[in-house]
Parts: sequence; structure tokens; C-alpha cells
Amino acid sequence: MSSLIVKLTCVRTSVRLQPHVSFIYIVFANLRHIVNQDVMKRLVCTYILARLDYCNCVLAELPAKSLKPLERVMNAAARLVMGLRPRDHITEAMHNLHWLPLTYRIKYKLCLMMYAAVNGRCPTYISELVRPVAEIAGRARLRSATTHQYDVPRTRTEFGKRAFSVVAPRHWNELPLQLRQCSGVAAFKRQLKTHYFNIAVNS
Repeated sequence: MSSLIVKLTCVRTSVRLQPHVSFIYIVFANLRHIVNQDVMKRLVCTYILARLDYCNCVLAELPAKSLKPLERVMNAAARLVMGLRPRDHITEAMHNLHWLPLTYRIKYKLCLMMYAAVNGRCPTYISELVRPVAEIAGRARLRSATTHQYDVPRTRTEFGKRAFSVVAPRHWNELPLQLRQCSGVAAFKRQLKTHYFNIAVNS
């Protein structure tokens, strides 16, 4: 049942995106010879990437094949901005645009929500889903407690691993301590994107 729910979630996401993105892509393609690359990048980020990023936390830990349709949308957007042909390689274009791959965009959003939860900047119903290791009885003296890590609940199912209370603390704990202790949302966003971008480039 859980695998069926995952597939249906991704299918519904793709179905909603396809008509919208297809229409926008055609419009932008006709504008490519009128506007410069900077303007085209802004348009694509506003009308296409924003749709990919909307509520993308629900896509966490999905199989790679389930994310392929959304990755193709992002690759097409990059080719549009850079003026590439459909068969041209996309990796260098993504680096030049400084765009995070889809999987890292999902991790970015999860860690951003964790930062908000840690610093009391999110609704209570979200902050109550995560718990610092230091607040757990018997674990306050562990190294993970002194480094401000959060508890990652155990789960026996693949569907359970996709829960915010599991996947968000896990990615948060993987961040460098200096990044987790960053003061200011703007600085955290900037350093978090740089952190994931460097990993994506070197992977």
C-alpha cells in the first residue's frame, strides 16, 4: 500500500506540472530571441522552478525513477535558459546556472524547515515533530547531544523513512556543525546552498 501511495503522489505531481510547464515552456521559447539570458533565467525561476520547489518535501526519499519526470522538466528549463539543444549535455549548464539538482533541492528545503524549527520560526505542529538529542533522557551526555543533533526515530518501513520526523533530522545531522549553528536565515540559506552545490559538483 505504501509503495502505491508513493507512486500516486509522484504521478499526481507530474500530471499537475506537465500542462502548466508545457505551456510556459512554449511561451518562453518564443521569447528567447527577444529577452537576454538574465531575464530568461528570472522568468524560468519564477514560473517553472518555483513549481518544482513548491511542497517538494513530500518527495523526499522517493526512488530516482519516480523523480525522473521532474528532473526532465528542470533539465529542459536549464536548456531553455542556456540556449542548448535537446541533445546537449546538461551538467555544465546546471553548474553555470548554480542550480541545485532536484534531490538536493529537496534536502535544502528539509534543512531550511529544520532550521526554522530549531530557532522557533515555524508553527508548533512542525516543531513538535522533531526532538533534540539533548532533551532525551539518558542521552544528554552523548556526543550527538553536545553537537546539537536531533533524534532520528527508528522505522521499519520505507514509507516511514519518508516522514518529516525521520528524514528532516537525518539530513540536518549530516550538516557541518558550523552550518547548523549559523545565525540569521539569509546567511544559513546562502551557506546551505553552497554546501549542497559543492557536494553536487564533486559527486
